Amino acid sequence: MRFRFGRHTVPAGRARLLWAFLSIMGCLAAVAFLSRYLADSCYGYALETDFVFGSPSAEAAKSSSEIIESTGKTAFGEGADMDQQEKKTEPAARLLFATDLHYLSPSLTDQGAGFQRLVEGGDGKLPERSKELLDELVSTAREIRPDALVLGGDLTYNGELQSLKEVCLALTPLLEEGIPVLVIPGNHDIAYPYACRYVGEKAYRVAAISQKEFAERCACFGPSQAISTCDASFSYMYELPEGLRLLFLDANTEKKPGRLDEETLRWADEQLEKARQDGAAVVTVTHQNVLRQSDLFYHGFVIGNETEAAELLFSHGIRTNFSGHSHIQHQAEKNGLTDYATGCMSVWPLHYSLADVFPDGTADYQVRELSGYQEEAKERFYVCTSRQVRQALMKLTIPDPIREAMIDYAVTVNGQYFAGRFSPEEIKESEGWKNWETYGKSTFWYLYIRSMI
Repeated sequence: MRFRFGRHTVPAGRARLLWAFLSIMGCLAAVAFLSRYLADSCYGYALETDFVFGSPSAEAAKSSSEIIESTGKTAFGEGADMDQQEKKTEPAARLLFATDLHYLSPSLTDQGAGFQRLVEGGDGKLPERSKELLDELVSTAREIRPDALVLGGDLTYNGELQSLKEVCLALTPLLEEGIPVLVIPGNHDIAYPYACRYVGEKAYRVAAISQKEFAERCACFGPSQAISTCDASFSYMYELPEGLRLLFLDANTEKKPGRLDEETLRWADEQLEKARQDGAAVVTVTHQNVLRQSDLFYHGFVIGNETEAAELLFSHGIRTNFSGHSHIQHQAEKNGLTDYATGCMSVWPLHYSLADVFPDGTADYQVRELSGYQEEAKERFYVCTSRQVRQALMKLTIPDPIREAMIDYAVTVNGQYFAGRFSPEEIKESEGWKNWETYGKSTFWYLYIRSMI
């Protein structure tokens, strides 16, 4: 038996898993990264349904913040940034990398009741702060002056053409100031079916972005300066200082959404072989992850033909890939390749990253946070988490004090996980985890937390 999701059908077993995932994990940005199987809720999901939210207790918010700030641990190990590691050579280039901006034009919302329900029922994004967050990113690029500002896709909230126009307008001054801006589309940017404006209680369709429109408007952000471009997708090879090259691989075309099509794979293979002959190291950039960042949650997170994509990079000895899409701060390693998944710039803790890339294609990768709207973003993230966990536990027979403790624990752990600051050992040995093992094994949240440790 198969179920239909929009234009796609999936097996019943997978459909049940996807529905469970969405119903319990909206705050985890699942809506944003199940690619073409499930569309991000922007129309009926939020505007035709009333949501009732639970709020994390003051103790939960306090303990969450204290634990995250006190551990100082990241997904890259305990002990500080990777730029403290010794290197035999100087970096060839410094990149400022940000992804999943999910910019929504202020002209597309009146901040009315329908829009507020959309925001409150979502995954924790701050679409009403889109302009301010993008402005801070541009200011950061001006201050750092990297060899390139690299944007890893999902430039727009839900593929609104107006939103893309404003993103391009905000980025253009950097080009004029000598700072290259290099972009790649995400699954939300190309032919996304939920491009809307929000007025009062309703959402109205607006012009979406076609593949052709994206290519024309964003040509100046990479392809027009590239040493080679692909005819089938927005993929291109860009040369950085000292011969280092960046290969952008677009897996979000209209014909093959979520996958690298055959022509793109052939073109990329030719470009990587040419780089080898030229003695140039290559670093790759994708929107979706190339490597699985979680053993449990990977379908819709990695490139659809992940085996072919990964084998392409393995076969050419690629050592570094930068990606986004999954909204968590994480990294995965396999066969000498490290896939750095940078967190969503519009979801707490508002991540971007700096990467010093070396002539051998390795990188010192450092996580940074935008300074503005941190408290507002954290509050929204924790409210979303608390609400989802509370819904998952309400039908279970659990003493009220223990239920509240389990909610607080999940809020804390989820915050640590998204921020890339978690200790599996401490989580596993905590009293909170013991409560989940005793009372919460029948829930998807139990599986989710267990997948972290």
